[in-house]
Amino acid sequence: MIITLIFIILLIITLINYYKKSTKTNTTALITNIITFLEAFIITKLITNIFGNNIVNKITSLLKSTLKISKEEYKNITFLDDSIKFITLVLMSLIIYYILYLITYIINHIIITIKNKKNIEEQNKIINIVLGLLSFITISFSILFPISGISKIYNTSLNEINYSSPKLTNKITSSPIIKAYENTISIKLFDKLTEYNDFKKIKTSRELQGLTTIIYVINDIQTENNKKHFEKIKEELENTYLLSNLITEISKNAATNWKNNKPFLGETLKIPTDNRKMIYIKSLEIISNWKRENLINDISTVFEVYEILEKNDLTKKHTSKYLLQNLKNEKFTTELFLSLFKNNDFRELLPTIMNFGLTEILEQVNITVEDTYINTVDLNNLTEEDIKKEAKVFTLVINEIYNIKTNNFTYEDLNKLETNLKNIKESKIINDLIYNLILKLAQNKILNL
Repeated sequence: MIITLIFIILLIITLINYYKKSTKTNTTALITNIITFLEAFIITKLITNIFGNNIVNKITSLLKSTLKISKEEYKNITFLDDSIKFITLVLMSLIIYYILYLITYIINHIIITIKNKKNIEEQNKIINIVLGLLSFITISFSILFPISGISKIYNTSLNEINYSSPKLTNKITSSPIIKAYENTISIKLFDKLTEYNDFKKIKTSRELQGLTTIIYVINDIQTENNKKHFEKIKEELENTYLLSNLITEISKNAATNWKNNKPFLGETLKIPTDNRKMIYIKSLEIISNWKRENLINDISTVFEVYEILEKNDLTKKHTSKYLLQNLKNEKFTTELFLSLFKNNDFRELLPTIMNFGLTEILEQVNITVEDTYINTVDLNNLTEEDIKKEAKVFTLVINEIYNIKTNNFTYEDLNKLETNLKNIKESKIINDLIYNLILKLAQNKILNL
């Protein structure tokens, strides 16, 4: 409202001023306004590209001291340094542009006022009004194009998907004049103003839109049906350069530190000391080897697995017992296994999860795990149908061991068990040692050993 009022007053003053002056003076003023914009824009570009690095390096050094980050962490996250420099350059460009625009506007208009002081040519009132409107548009656009560009980015982010959160359904309340400039070349000029020789791969509008969209999408994630959210996050990461590389390096270094029981940015990850530890360590090992393309490919899987866990309360109940209880469910296990298998990096987790389940259930029946019941197999040679069979065999093994532990057992049950366990032969990941172990458990149960 305030911005609208200010520019309405500016419009009235401009029209009155142009109405009184000669047409030649007004034409000169319009040309001067255009030149003022070009001067401020071009000089800003020159200053930031020639002197920007020296200024930014000094500011970056000051910021380093305020960040809660060790020298080693800062060194490893190279894109953090680039991010600080780039953000500083963008802010510096905007400040320099507005200062230069104000200075050149004042100087240029003082010059034309002096030159046209004795100009008493006749006036064409209609042309003067048109010239006044054009001058107003030139001045207001020169002032507002960065703001309208950012406003456009914000509103575009809000329109990316149909958000369900009420907080994300309303567009930013912009001044009508800002909205009017949103659909012009404001974003292109904003990108051009914030384009630097050392950061040619980075497009400011894309980075800002990627950041705002990802924040909105994450805030809108529900318990289920989040496929559109995951796809949008992946798309935004693909479209950004600085943001995606920064997230990759932060994730990679955090995983590396946490895997080795070290804090990262002052934060520590509490890794369980029970059998879940093997899953945590393997996951961190995968993330610690991430590159940008891994982040983009893996992020959908990370959220998809989170959604599966959340639907089964596993994000709230973290115990090994509760995880094992869910792994006894063939539907849950198949869904989890397929989600991991579809991803080239996280399919490596499958044997680890199966090893966890077998180790956990065997410890519950007081068996010390000495042998490995998991084969070394190239998972890339398996198909989705193979993984469905693996999930079926895995849940069968878990449930049979659990049944032996909790139920009475007869020789008739033993015959049924032998028939059921023939499915283990179909597994390419679980080996035959578990087959013999389960039969021995059943026989001991019958004999009360």
